[in-house]
Amino acid sequence: MKRLIKWAKLGLLAGLVAGCCPAKPVLHVYNWADYIKPDLVRRFEREQNCRVVIDTFDSNEAMFAKLKAGATGYDVIFPSSYIVGIMRDQGMLQPIQREHVPNIVQLDPAYMRIVADSTCTYSVPYM
Repeated sequence: MKRLIKWAKLGLLAGLVAGCCPAKPVLHVYNWADYIKPDLVRRFEREQNCRVVIDTFDSNEAMFAKLKAGATGYDVIFPSSYIVGIMRDQGMLQPIQREHVPNIVQLDPAYMRIVADSTCTYSVPYM
């Protein structure tokens, strides 16, 4: 019984300490499998003092079905361009907050004339 009380006290202490420490912000990403190198994620976490949680999908259809079924909480998703229009039309996307993407002005204007979302309202070209 003493051992159980000791472990309970340690558990309570750990919970209190964890509750007192400010948590790092978390970036939730939904992306294609093997799209981002793990070293790059670790570097981003260090530089931005955050934690990155990546869920992956293997097709646009699988990604769309999961989100349509109610999955939420993703900060960034990586759908292919053709499905962005479908998701936009169904109210599944929020507009991009351009102030958080300052380098968006560096996109080639000639290229922007041929992309599906030329105003970058709901998507930004990946390549």
